Amino acid sequence: MEFALETANRIYHQSDDLEISSALTKAEHYPAHAHADQFQLELVVNGATECGIGRHRYAVSQAHFSIINPAVEHYNVTQKWKHALFVIFPRHTLDETAWHIYRLLSQPVVFSDVVAPCTNDLSAIVNLLFAEVAHPDRPGRRLLIDTALVQLAVTLLRILHGNYSGRTVAASHATATQTQIARAVDLIHSAFQTDLSLDDLATAAAMSRYHFLRCFKTQVGATPYAYLQQVCLQSAAALLRDSSRSITDIALDCGFTSPSRFSGAFRRRYGCTPSAYRRVNELH
Repeated sequence: MEFALETANRIYHQSDDLEISSALTKAEHYPAHAHADQFQLELVVNGATECGIGRHRYAVSQAHFSIINPAVEHYNVTQKWKHALFVIFPRHTLDETAWHIYRLLSQPVVFSDVVAPCTNDLSAIVNLLFAEVAHPDRPGRRLLIDTALVQLAVTLLRILHGNYSGRTVAASHATATQTQIARAVDLIHSAFQTDLSLDDLATAAAMSRYHFLRCFKTQVGATPYAYLQQVCLQSAAALLRDSSRSITDIALDCGFTSPSRFSGAFRRRYGCTPSAYRRVNELH
């Protein structure tokens, strides 16, 4: 496992939902803390560490990684490691990736095995992430980072296959209802910019409106309207990060009828206005 980056204490990238950093041995211990809506990946390059995750302690040796679920308190028991890499990334990246693999959305991904050996695929993706964040002037940097995060999610789901809840049924074993709801979810992702109606989604699922509403909420964990708005807002957030288009254009292209409605919905989900979000995630 080799990494083509400097060995240093450095935060390479930090935004509202993503942090990528490198850390060396330090004398002090990290206090207990948690990340409300992010997973934390720690990959030990050299040396070893012992950390507390929830109620348990784990040894993470060289060329191994730990993955910490959102909202789980964690801390360092000892600082034996010489060099470790950290990627703190949004929960929805894993949840949406797992949807495309397993077609179930009723529960979020929660890992049970939190320490595992680093594979060549995982080290290659982490290398790619750090190579991009170390060069802020590269064009398309954020787009490549987002793509690498999806690759990271797929790789973690493969490495820890069977060791997480929420996505334990493969698409080939899905029930008829799950397959029907999957068609409606696919329609939302492919046509969220259009004026989709409840009837459109129920027709795609081949269900009555009432039965569709009940099954969708059970499978997805949200109403069709709430899920549609989530997809619209995530697309808008990506455009705010990765383009210089006006906020009005982004709002209309992502299915909102007016900039004011878009701004209100965006603030409720992200805790800030679209313009503030763009400033924080400004392209380099």
